[in-house]
Amino acid sequence: MKLLSDATTPFGRKVLVAAIERTIVLEESFVPLDGTGPLDQWNPLRQIPTLVLDDGRAIYDSDVIMDYLDTCHRAEPLIPKADRFDVLTRMALGNGLIEATLLRRLETVRAAGERSPSFIEKMEQRIERALRALDAQVQSLADSGTLRADQITAPSITLVQGDLATHAFADQSFDLVYSIGVLAERRETSFLSHAIWSAPSDPRPPAFKLSTLTRPTK
Repeated sequence: MKLLSDATTPFGRKVLVAAIERTIVLEESFVPLDGTGPLDQWNPLRQIPTLVLDDGRAIYDSDVIMDYLDTCHRAEPLIPKADRFDVLTRMALGNGLIEATLLRRLETVRAAGERSPSFIEKMEQRIERALRALDAQVQSLADSGTLRADQITAPSITLVQGDLATHAFADQSFDLVYSIGVLAERRETSFLSHAIWSAPSDPRPPAFKLSTLTRPTK
C-alpha cells in the first residue's frame, strides 16, 4: 500500500504513526498539491493523505484510512468497537481544531481591506472551545498502553517539544501547532500542558513538530 502525503501534514502523520504502531507496512510518497503530480488520479479532491491499495482502489480521508487500517492487523483495534463513537468524536474534535486554526491563519494573512476580524474571532472562539473540550477529556486520552486512533490524532496535532511562546519563526512561515499553543496560553487553556503522549513511533525528528505547515489537508 502507498500513502500519498507530504512532509508537513499532521493528518498524514497520524496515519503513518498508526500504521507503525500496528506494524502495517506503508510506502509513504510525498506528492505535490498543485495538480502536477499523481494525486488527482487517486483523489479528485486533491487532498492528502490518500491511501492507494494494492488492488488499485484509493481511500481517503485520514479518518477513513485509520478505520481501514484496522482491517490490516490483528492487534488491538485503533478504533475499538466498544468505544467507537467516543473515539470517532474525539478524532473529529482534533481534526476540527487544526482546521479552525488553519482558517484563522489564512484569514490573518489576507490583505487588510479583505480581512474579516469577526471571522478571525469566530475561529479563535472555536479553537478555544475545542481546547477546553480536550481539557475535559484528558483522562480519556491518557496513554493506556495500546494507542487508539483518538490518542494518535489529538497529540499529533497539538503537542510539541520546546517553548511555544518564545520559538522564533520566519516572517513568511507559520505553524498550526504553534498557533494553537499561543491561543491556548492566551485563553489559559491547559490541554497543551498535559503530557498525554509522546509518540515513540513518530518517525520524524522533534524539529518536525515545529515545522512550517503550508497546506495541511484533511
